[in-house]
Order: sequence, then C-alpha cells, then structure tokens
Amino acid sequence: MRCTRCNLRSVVKELFATYLARLPPDWDFILWGWNFDSILHVEVIEGLKQSVMQFDASKLGVRTLDFQEKEYNVLPLRLMGAFGMVCYSVSPKGAQRLIDLCFPLRNEMVPVPGLRRNIINYTIDTMLNKYYRTLQSYASFPPLVWTENDKGTSDVQRA
Repeated sequence: MRCTRCNLRSVVKELFATYLARLPPDWDFILWGWNFDSILHVEVIEGLKQSVMQFDASKLGVRTLDFQEKEYNVLPLRLMGAFGMVCYSVSPKGAQRLIDLCFPLRNEMVPVPGLRRNIINYTIDTMLNKYYRTLQSYASFPPLVWTENDKGTSDVQRA
C-alpha cells in the first residue's frame, strides 16, 4: 500500500491488517481516506440505511493534531460514492474486476447518487463512483488517512 502526499498517523500503519481482517472475505476495495471537500456516500446499516456525509475541509488543517491524538473505533462502511484516491487497498479479485470494468477509461456521464447528478468522467475516481455500488467496496470511518486536497498545488486539478 502506498500513500503519496498524505499524512499517515504512525499508529495507523500497524492497524491496517487489523482493519482488513474486519472486512468480509469477498471484499474488493477499501478507501482509507477520501477528499474532504466532497461527499462520502455510505451504507450505515448495510442493505438498509444510506447516508451522504459532507465535511468541513477548511477545519482539517487546524484540527488535525487533535484528530490524530485521539483513538477511534474505526468501522468499515459499505461504500456507495466518494472522490479522491487518497489511500486505498484492493484485493486481487477486486483489482481484476476494476481492470475489467474501468479500463480503458471513457468520457461518459457517470451517475453519482450522493451528489444527485451525473458528472462526466475524466478521472479514475469518477469512474469508480460508477462501480462502488456493484463491487464489495468499503470506506474506513473515520478515515485512517487524510489529505488537505489543495487544488492550488494539485497535479491533477487546478483551482
């Protein structure tokens, strides 16, 4: 697992195996973090209750030290939608499914129910929103990894 341009709590590195063990044996994909300036769409109660969460990204840098110092009960929530490839794990089965589904990348309209609209696909994280719901995808909540997602220094997206 490789995380670039993100701040990883030192204790978190030791916990990944523990959290992976909490996933169902047929898991495909888990986001350990996502872009805080967008949504996180998850099933809070799998198969029953969904939630679309929004976060105040402007507070992330200010409160990060407080956040990192606390212990949280991290839960894998069934992932329906999110943006940002901050840090993730993919099972071998999930990797093959993603290759088959996502490539070659196509410029197409992708429905994002958590945003209540379709968006044109230009990036892999947009394409993944098309398939999170059909894969065995999860998000770590709270996130184990965060990024400030500074569009001013992004090599992917400009402000």
